[in-house]
Amino acid sequence: MSGPEPAAVDPSTRLGWDRDVLVRRTPRSVLLYTDGAPEPVVLRDSAVTVWDEFRTGATPAAVASDLAARFGVDHEDAGHDIAPLIAQLCRAGALTELRQA
Repeated sequence: MSGPEPAAVDPSTRLGWDRDVLVRRTPRSVLLYTDGAPEPVVLRDSAVTVWDEFRTGATPAAVASDLAARFGVDHEDAGHDIAPLIAQLCRAGALTELRQA
């Protein structure tokens, strides 16, 4: 299952870890193995924090707000900074849209 196309990732869309993604952690990184990526997606530093925010489901806007508060940065800047990573994770199939039951 793949996530939404990068251009379609709305900040209010609830995203979460795809159930088929295989996650492996090392002391310095997270490796994501998905059907949508020919090679593992490697996350380091703040990218790991962003990935972890989506574990149980969140919107990109909520993640940006949390990171802005945590690191003392502007909400808009945080949202702009994490958008390419979120698009990459959706494209790889690591994040998927969570639908309400």
